[in-house]
Order: sequence, then structure tokens, then C-alpha cells
Amino acid sequence: MKLDIETVNLVSSDDLTAMDFGVSDAGMLFEILRSRMYSDPISAICREISCNSRDAHREAGKFDLPIEITVPTLISPVIKFKDWGPGIDPSRMEDIFIKYCASTKRNDNSLTGGFGLGSKTGFAYSDTFSVETIVNGIKYFYTAMIDDTRVGKMSKLSEESTDEPNGTTIIIPVRREHYKTFLDSTLEVTKYWDIRPIIKGVDPVPEVNPNKDMKILLSGQGWEVYVHDSKATNSYSSGSQGQRWNYQTCKYEYEDRLVALIDGIPYKVTAEKLDSKDGIIQNLCQRNVRIKFGIGELSLSSSREELHFDEKTKKKIIARLLEVSDAIAKDLSEQIKNASNLSEAELIHFEVSNKMEGTYKKSQVTWNNMALKGLRRTYEKKDGITPPSITHLSLHKSYRSDVASLRRDHRTHLEINSKSPIYINDVKKSEAPYKIVKEIIEKDPDVDSIQLITADQATLDYLDEIMDLKYLDVSKLSEGPKPVKKPRDTSKLNKIDAWTYDRNYQSGSNSNWRPTTLTKGQDGEVGDQLYVLCLDKRDNSFASGDMRLVDDDVNEISSFLSGETIYAVKDEKKLGKNWIKLADKLKELVDQRLSGRTLLDVYKEILSETYAFPHKMDSLEYVKKNISKINKKDNAFIRYIEESKNLTISISENKRLLYVGKLVVGEKYKTYSYDETILPIAKLYKNVLDTYPMLKYATSYYANASTVEVEHIIDYLNVVDASRSSICHLKACANS
Repeated sequence: MKLDIETVNLVSSDDLTAMDFGVSDAGMLFEILRSRMYSDPISAICREISCNSRDAHREAGKFDLPIEITVPTLISPVIKFKDWGPGIDPSRMEDIFIKYCASTKRNDNSLTGGFGLGSKTGFAYSDTFSVETIVNGIKYFYTAMIDDTRVGKMSKLSEESTDEPNGTTIIIPVRREHYKTFLDSTLEVTKYWDIRPIIKGVDPVPEVNPNKDMKILLSGQGWEVYVHDSKATNSYSSGSQGQRWNYQTCKYEYEDRLVALIDGIPYKVTAEKLDSKDGIIQNLCQRNVRIKFGIGELSLSSSREELHFDEKTKKKIIARLLEVSDAIAKDLSEQIKNASNLSEAELIHFEVSNKMEGTYKKSQVTWNNMALKGLRRTYEKKDGITPPSITHLSLHKSYRSDVASLRRDHRTHLEINSKSPIYINDVKKSEAPYKIVKEIIEKDPDVDSIQLITADQATLDYLDEIMDLKYLDVSKLSEGPKPVKKPRDTSKLNKIDAWTYDRNYQSGSNSNWRPTTLTKGQDGEVGDQLYVLCLDKRDNSFASGDMRLVDDDVNEISSFLSGETIYAVKDEKKLGKNWIKLADKLKELVDQRLSGRTLLDVYKEILSETYAFPHKMDSLEYVKKNISKINKKDNAFIRYIEESKNLTISISENKRLLYVGKLVVGEKYKTYSYDETILPIAKLYKNVLDTYPMLKYATSYYANASTVEVEHIIDYLNVVDASRSSICHLKACANS
């Protein structure tokens, strides 16, 4: 690589005393040059030595022959860079290879190197490396090492005749924890090479494809623009610069954005490094753009890890990016020029600009000398102009029916969309414009909605002015397909839409009403075994007679009717005269089950039932089964059990009767109050606890009482009874 070395012309007076700069500690200087200059020593080794091997092939005229790199393994813990170039004869080894800043490449832009540092990068990682080189039938083997002077030495270990071809192999020992790092770095620095190296030591060789999941959008002399392939499924750009999530490896991967390629070596370029305030340059720096330069065109840092952004380099990169910008605008204009209307032009522009927004001057891209405004056209009010009706119409299927209906969405703008064409409504209402729209959507698989404009001629002229309506792809509704008049379906005349209550069914709106139909007989009647409510559309509640019901009420009524079917209809007049109104049926059943009682009596029974043995002392069921062992047959405990048996109606049945009864009499929200302590069963329960106070603890601890524990409780009851009898006997004696 030719180096730009400026000639310095110095003019000075003769009487000045001059001193020359020098090096006090050569060891320290060499240490800086070989190991402290690289931020990533492993990448530096892979880049510099592989490029030197490739340069050797070019020097020998073997341009299409790949070099060979053997990566480290457990069996061979070294990395080897092998070429079949001219080899390194002893004089070149002494005068060039081991000399810092000595190079044979400074007058040739066909070779990558030039600084005279790359061959020594092995020292950036290891204190020693080996060189095996063959020159004209003689094989030389050298070992480079750092000695105590820190300057370094190259020792020739052997020299022998061979019939092998000329070439050189650089061998560097590698620590075990860096095996994969050397492999990854080798693949990374050579991924843009035209002739990639042969990789040995790993099988299979990992695929490194810089174009993976990418496709070329545009290319030119010395540049390429890539975009993500929408069909690729392995990766997804996360949005942050330089990072891409790979779903196969489940990790973020480095993603090249703007890359300058010099002889296949990638160098990242950012807008900050270019020191450019131009928005186009800044946006291109955020895109997947590759700009290619020849050797020597751009300046490199001394470590060759990055570009040296001097004025020459910045100007050349910016100039190349402006070429890219002009080419993008020119290519887009060519695509748009052939568009048949403004809608097609806008769609083409959107597809490209969506990926390359801000990378070209929009003024450069026009259609028929008209500026492109984007896919949305918004209406602006104007005095004296009647606002148009812009309706977005699409088909929608209800979960209750397979028949699609039109959904209407009123808007103040138009969207240029290939799946939503624009129509002007020029038909009369009697011609069923919405049926025409439905016919268009149903017959064209590429259309999922219609944008319908209804306006007078003055408004349409105004829309031509502000929305470019006459240049867009707009059709007249009268040109659409005429709806076919379907024959009347007489089979539905005897059908009535209805709903049946089913607590096991749940619709999308969390309702237990299952859609169904009722069929009329020949007499025009539905039947005489239907309990029917009428659906009130206003608040989704139900009515039957004077009752106003919600789903919870119907659930209780369904249980009260022992699961008999309940139907709901919108119009009870369609049912005929033989159906049974739910309110009438419930009144009949409530009166029947009350049997002369009042609802307050039912409430008292519910309270009484809560004091019965099964509710208060159910854990003493084992004792109840052994009641024959109790000595006193008429004690308080036995009387309490016998009275509980008389309460035969369950609490759930009484509660349901009370609930439905309140609905029937119109007292749904009425609450009853009663002093439950005066109930006979409540008094008996209190008497049991007063007589046998220890039973309150037994109810907690003897839910699963064993035989022994049951015997203890019965013994306790007998002891209390005997004690009370003795006391009563003593009192009787005392009184006599």
C-alpha cells in the first residue's frame, strides 16, 4: 500500500544548534509497537497475518489460490497461517521481516500492508511464535521470542533441502480459552474476501455469510445497499445500531451498518467520525451500505484496526455516499416514471422510502413533475364547499352468524392502499350503493375494504385540487358489479330467532344464552310447553309480565323450574297464543309451594334451618349414630336432634323459593328481619350448650371421632344427666 508521506522543507539560519530525536529505551518502544498498539490483539493477528499470506499469493501471481488457516484444537493448540507465495529468504528475513517499519509494499497498491508492523503481531498475544518458510528448495525454520532486552530475537533453528513448493507458514501458540475466539475472529476478518481462505481444524466450518437474511436493494460502482429480507425468519433487527437478534442462537449478533471495505477488510463508519451535519449522510450511516475502496485510497490508523479519519478520508467517503444518494433517487425516479397513475407512484415510493427514508432528496423524485405527498390525503375545510362523506367500508362477520355485514367507518382522509380502492358514489340510493360495495369486496380476493366518496361536483373539484383526486386510481361505483337479487327464502317464514338459557354455554360476551330458532306448526303456533321471556334491547335485560330480570335471576329461576327450558324472544307476538308466559308459570308454582305460608314464614324457616343439628353440630354425627347408648332418652341433646328432624325442607330450596317469590311479587330487593333467638329450634340449641357446655369444644375436635372418643362424649352426656338428676332429687327431698 502506497503511503502518503509528506516531504518536509525546512528553512533555518546557520547559527542554530540542532539536536536529533532518538530512542532511549528500544525495548520499551518495541513493546509499545508490538503489544500496546492493538485494542483487540487476537483480531489484529488474524487480520494482519492472513492479509500478509494473501499478499504473498499476489506477489507470486497466484491471485485465485486461497490461503490456508488451521485453527487451534486440543490436539494442536496453535493457529497456522499458510501461503504458497515466494517464501522469505534469509536476507529478506533479516532486512524486512524482523525490522519494525520495514516493508516491501509501500510502492505498490496491489498489496495490503505497508507499515512494517503486521508480521510482528504474533508478539501482541504471545512471547514466541514460529516461522516455517521454503525458498527454492530450502526449508528454513525460525523461532521468534522476546528476550530480557524486550527487543526480541529471531533464531534460525534449522535449514534443510526439500522438494516442497515455495511458501510460508506462521505458527502461534494459543491458550485453550481462546480457541473459539481465534476461530470467530478468523471468520469475521475474512468474510468479505473474494477468495476466502481454506479453514482447517474444525468440521464443519461455521457458516459466515455477510448477506444472510439480506438482499441487495441497489448497487453501483464501488457500493451496495442492502435491506433485510422480509422472507427471512432466523433473525430480526432489534432497532439498536449494530445489533441483531438471532432466534437460532438466541443472542444478539453484530450487524454491519455503513461499512467501508478496503481489499475485503471491513471498517465501520459513523456520522460522528465523518463530522458531517448533512441529514442524508447521517441517515446513510444508519443503513446497511457497503462502500468499496481500493488499497491506498483511504488512510488507516497505524494498528490498521480502524480508519484514520483525516480530511482526505472523510471527503472520499462523503463523496461516495452522495453518489449512493443520487443513485437511490435516480433509480426510484425510474421506477416511478412508469407508474400508470399517482396511486401506483406513491405505493412504489412508499415501499422504497420506508426502507431508505432520509437517504435522498425528495425533491429529486417526482411523477409527471408532481411532488409525492405520501399515502394519506386529508380533507381541509373551505368556506362554501360542502364537506364530502368519506366512508371506509369492510366486511365483518358476527360470532353469532356466518353472514357478513358491512362495517362503516367515517373518516376525513383517504388512504392510498392497493387492498382498499377508492370509489366515487355516483349511484342513487334506490340502486343500493352499499350492496354494490359488498359485491366488489366479495368478488375480488385482493380487496378487503372500499373507500367511498359521496360528494357533489363542486366538492369533487375541490378534492381534485387538495387531494390530487383526478390523478389517483379512482373508480366510479356505477362501473362496479350490479348486485344479484336473491330469491326470497320462504323456509325462514316459520322460523323465529330465539335464545335458550344454558348455564354450560358461554358466548363471547360472557352470556349463558345460546342462539336457537323456534319453528311454528301448521296452526301457526310454536307450542304450549315454552316458558318465554322477551329480550329488551335497551339494556340487554329480560321482561316477563311485570318482572324485570337479569342473567342471575334467570339462573335461579332455571333451578327453581328443575332445569326446564326457558326461551327468550324479541317479539312475543310471533309465538301465537299457546305459549306459557314465564311470569304466570312462576306465580302458579310459588303459590303451590308456599301452601298457605307467607314469604316471611319461609324466611323464618330458613333461619330455623340454620339452627338445626346438620348445620350447628354436624361434626357430632358419630355421636348421633350411637344415640341408643345415652341413658336418659328425653334429655336436651336428644330433644334437639328430634326437633331438627322435623325441619325437612332444605335451606337451598327455601332460599330459592324466597328469591323467586320476591321476584313474582315485585319485592326483589326487600329484606326481612326477625328475632331468631325466639325460634323454638334456636332455644333448644341454646339449652343444649347450657346443659352440656363441653360440647362446644367437641364440635371442633371430634369431626372424625374414633370409637373411643365417641364413648367419651356419651359418657360425658350420661354423667351430666345423672348429676342433674341427683341435684333435682336432693332438692325434692329438701323441700319435703
